[in-house]
Amino acid sequence: MAYSPVTRTVVNTDRKFVFSFNHISDGSNGGVTTIDASSLGTNKLGQTCTYLDIEKVRCNISTTAQNDSALVAFDADTDDTALLLNGDTDYDFSSFGGITNPRSTGVTGDIKITIPVQTANDSTFIMLECIKRYEALS
Repeated sequence: MAYSPVTRTVVNTDRKFVFSFNHISDGSNGGVTTIDASSLGTNKLGQTCTYLDIEKVRCNISTTAQNDSALVAFDADTDDTALLLNGDTDYDFSSFGGITNPRSTGVTGDIKITIPVQTANDSTFIMLECIKRYEALS
């Protein structure tokens, strides 16, 4: 069976983007889901979102093997790891401005969620609350 997570935009305003991701493994495939920052529309000034910073994360990841963590990364020539997620937890990074995209070489502004091949019926729920940025990437 193909990798087929259920994704949903929960909030998409000029400043904030909230995204939910659900996946139940059939044991055969992992995959990558990309949040395309530039596809999130323009703000009131007509500017296109260029990248996202991660402010809060909620997750409930139930895996048989502990190394089946979900990887959340900022897309670049060599992706920048933002978080490795496993278990049932909430993270709030808002007190210091969030996990900022380091805008490394080849940055696209996108966020990638990578799910490894998991055991059948392993489940992954992730909700990312992001701050939309409009500055140039380079």
